[in-house]
Amino acid sequence: MKIKQTLLVIIFFLNAQHLFSQPPNKVSQKYLLVYSINEQQEKKIKEIHKTLTSLGIDVVNYINRINISTSKETQNNLFDYLNEREINNVLVYLEDAKTLGFYEPKYILDQESEAMSFFTGDSLFYNLRESLLEKNKPQETFIYSPTPEIINKIKTKPFTKILFKPKLEDQKIGITKEFLNLESDKVVLVEPKEDYRFYYANGINYIINFYRGTEEFMFNSFGVDGLSSTSNKERLILVLENTASRNKFFYFTEGDETQEQLLLSFLSEQ
Repeated sequence: MKIKQTLLVIIFFLNAQHLFSQPPNKVSQKYLLVYSINEQQEKKIKEIHKTLTSLGIDVVNYINRINISTSKETQNNLFDYLNEREINNVLVYLEDAKTLGFYEPKYILDQESEAMSFFTGDSLFYNLRESLLEKNKPQETFIYSPTPEIINKIKTKPFTKILFKPKLEDQKIGITKEFLNLESDKVVLVEPKEDYRFYYANGINYIINFYRGTEEFMFNSFGVDGLSSTSNKERLILVLENTASRNKFFYFTEGDETQEQLLLSFLSEQ
């Protein structure tokens, strides 16, 4: 009986020692991966997702780098989405530059922000694996999405599309960026304002902005006619917005690659 009691005490002691030797629970680290990949994007993202989850990195979403700053609205809404989903890290993978950087969520609003850690070279993910093994980083999340979830749409405020180019002969148009070759009496340089009533009160009937992103992203987010809902092709769009109604007219061409070229083409068309 005495031997049995002694054994029970020893077993309890060993179990308690094991329990209190475990690392404390940590807040789960979630990631958004921002990528710039030239070809076979879907295939490569699947491979990256498989690699990262095998390393214990919980990538909740992926997004094409060009789409994070398509417009101020989508940029701010993406940042808010990260907060809502408690995604507290941003990974940035640039295929051409052969870089992989770890950033805070503020990277979405400021792409010049400093990386917390950075990997370069041909063996990015191998180097990442070696770094994690050296730090003996514990796996904090046990259930991962089996497939990568790519953000191809950001929620925007409802608006009405203007289907045909408005008559602009007697209208004053505001623009927030100066262009050297722009010679037009109806286009005036204005300061960026969130509240468009300021423009309307000062006789400015329309504001011109520029959106840049993939066709798929801009079709899904803004419903731009003439774009493909499945294409990763990069596209520059001029957006003419009515300052009173906030209705939008979308204009793009096949040949114009710069904002100035697109603006001059837009103004030259009747």
